[in-house]
Amino acid sequence: MITTAKGRGLLVSALVALMAHQIAHAHEGHDHAAAPPVTTQPLAPRFEANSSEFALLGILDGSQIVLYLDRFATNEPIGDAKIELESGGCKVQAAAQADGTYRARAGPLAAAGQHALMISIETAEASDLLVASLQIATVPAAPTLEAQSADSSSSFLFAFSGGAALLVAAGVALARRKRAGAKA
Repeated sequence: MITTAKGRGLLVSALVALMAHQIAHAHEGHDHAAAPPVTTQPLAPRFEANSSEFALLGILDGSQIVLYLDRFATNEPIGDAKIELESGGCKVQAAAQADGTYRARAGPLAAAGQHALMISIETAEASDLLVASLQIATVPAAPTLEAQSADSSSSFLFAFSGGAALLVAAGVALARRKRAGAKA
């Protein structure tokens, strides 16, 4: 048993330091474990163009562009238009679908980069030429294995140092106890 005030103070200090380490390291609702993977999904690349007659939304869907064409004033879908997309030297016609949308082959528009679009729209009542821009982002590189292992090794080192501090404090307390027993 530790009989000196200095020995007891050292032991209490070591125990308080260890408890503070555990409280700071993990507490309710915050465990410093590896973060769960983010499950959000990015929006598909898209563009929009408006005029006094038309509102057009285009969404890249794999190798096709899905177009939603509405009357600008009423937001009423238009299902009987002729739509042509042009970018660079590429021209494509959009075909009307049963669900009220239009589909066009994306071709080179699906490649990464900025694509300036000229869109020609003709209906029985009106026609217009719209301009839009389609931005296709490049896929970011995945984190390297070295970066992932660096995070886990620093957590291990932090926990290991706390355990080592406890062992040193226990060893000092035991040595003082033996010395106190030898003097008695």
